[in-house]
Order: sequence, then C-alpha cells, then structure tokens
Amino acid sequence: MRTRWKCVSKAWPGWLGLWLLAPTLGLAQEAVYHDHDALTAELRSLADRSPAATLESIGSSYEGREIWMVEIGDPEGGALEERPALIVVGNLEGDHLIGSELALETIRFLLSAEEAVETLTRQTIYVV
Repeated sequence: MRTRWKCVSKAWPGWLGLWLLAPTLGLAQEAVYHDHDALTAELRSLADRSPAATLESIGSSYEGREIWMVEIGDPEGGALEERPALIVVGNLEGDHLIGSELALETIRFLLSAEEAVETLTRQTIYVV
C-alpha cells in the first residue's frame, strides 16, 4: 500500500501543473501569416505613410515573386547611403514564414516608436 502512495506523491506536482494550465490550453493565439500579395500590400502601405521609408524590389525569387527591401532612415539626417547601416533579413527560406512577419513587425516598430527616432536620424536600416 505504501508503494502506491509513494508513486502518487511523486506524480502530483505534474498533475497539479497540468490542472493549472488546463484553463488556458484552448486560448493560445492562432498564427496568421501574410501571403506574398498581402505582405507586399502591407509593405507598400507602410512605405507610403512614412517619409522615413522607401520600398524597393531587389530581385525576384525562384518562382518569380518580388524580393522587397525597405530602406528606413530620417531623410533630414543627411544622405542615407553615407550613414552607418544595419541590414535585417527575414524569410531566407520560402517556408519559414515567421521571418517575414518578424521583419514586418520590425519595420512597424522602427516607423512608430519614439525610441527609434534618434537611431533613424543617425543610421540607415535595411529590412529585406
């Protein structure tokens, strides 16, 4: 009899953890990724709304889709091509969609965050 209770007493932390998590198991956020057309539209929209961003095609994929680069920098800070620069590349593999979503969110952050204003005056950021 003691052996059975010994096993139960060792297992109860795991069961307790599962029971505590159970209410949230069905509430996970569902990932929704942009297809190429929706991503292109979103990039164009961001570039059109901000004087600090320009959208440029730098080539095409194996299947003929545009590869987009967004150049981000405050034009009042001097020539963008003469500043120190950082390149952010997402989605190196066609089936790794999270990379393009993270790149998109990086662009959104840089164009909207007050913390990025000084950086964009001194540096240029390229997001591919």
